[in-house]
Amino acid sequence: MRDAKAWTFMSLLAERGLKGGYWEKTATGYRLCAEESLRLAPLPPADNSRAWGLAAVVVIVLGFVALFRWRFRPAKAEPRG
Repeated sequence: MRDAKAWTFMSLLAERGLKGGYWEKTATGYRLCAEESLRLAPLPPADNSRAWGLAAVVVIVLGFVALFRWRFRPAKAEPRG
């Protein structure tokens, strides 16, 4: 791949995922143009349900630890006097 020419990558980009993709020469370089994209529907949203479930478990466990430490804290020493 080190010795590949730039036009091979440019043609690959024009063909992949585009209908009628082509490169148009501009004053500052090249611009990728196409009739339309082959990706018709937007990508589905990421499924974050596992992350929310893990966060809920962590919060519940930390709540139980805090409750346990508060409930079974050592008794305060009586002041001597």
